[in-house]
Amino acid sequence: MKRISIVIAAFILLFPSLAAGDEVGRIIDAIVQKAQKRGLSRDSIAPLLIVVRDASQKGIYLNPVIDKIQEGLAKNARPDVIERVARRAMTRVSEAEESLEGFLPSLYGKEPVIETILEARDSGLSNADIREILHAASSSAKGKSPDPGMVIAAIDGTAELVRVGVEGDRAALLTKEALSRGFSRNDMRGLNSELTHSLVSLNRREKEEVLYSTVNMIKKGQDIDSIKKSLREKTLISDGNLGIGKGLSPSEGAKEGIGPGESEHEHDIPKPAPREKDRGK
Repeated sequence: MKRISIVIAAFILLFPSLAAGDEVGRIIDAIVQKAQKRGLSRDSIAPLLIVVRDASQKGIYLNPVIDKIQEGLAKNARPDVIERVARRAMTRVSEAEESLEGFLPSLYGKEPVIETILEARDSGLSNADIREILHAASSSAKGKSPDPGMVIAAIDGTAELVRVGVEGDRAALLTKEALSRGFSRNDMRGLNSELTHSLVSLNRREKEEVLYSTVNMIKKGQDIDSIKKSLREKTLISDGNLGIGKGLSPSEGAKEGIGPGESEHEHDIPKPAPREKDRGK
């Protein structure tokens, strides 16, 4: 604990603006303890703490950045790799927050929305598509502060369609239409769940046909129950067997995290190479 205290004290002396932040202090303490348990030197820990400082001073949501640092330490990744991935996470969080400021400045409870945006980006949904959805959510709120749950349902549902092979702009088109027609949060979740299960086993042309048919049903003012019934009839899927036996949604593999391989992905921390004595086991 003595070495840990020295490191934290030195860090606070260098960056006194963080001294008063109890939350940041706890974060620093946890990072230093974990790093030193893995035998990292004080010099190698310092860049990780500087990432925390930079994120804190920018005033962004810290959890995704801290998660990447903790993840890297848990995987025994090199400190320079952890720093690089954590800074990418910081940039992505900043972009997500900027999107919300542009369209939903008065939204309360932003943190779960930011997490949803990050997951949606990992799924292949573009920043442009997300901004379109945010604009539609803002417009549908008619001057009021949008419900965070509605925003999450809209973005997450759109990302789920992308995960089963729908183009991002087409998926966003459906979501925007549903928002403009006053679909509730539960309606949005029900529609996207039904549609995702209906599309997962279809080829690309069939997916587009079903998607545009659904958009037209929404435009005509059909309620959620009639749309779901029509989807089941179009894709010949019975009530009790939605999506079963014809493949699984790839959503699990699309979310951010540590992948099974050793190559470094854009936002991921790779597993360390096996030690020499472990090779061949």
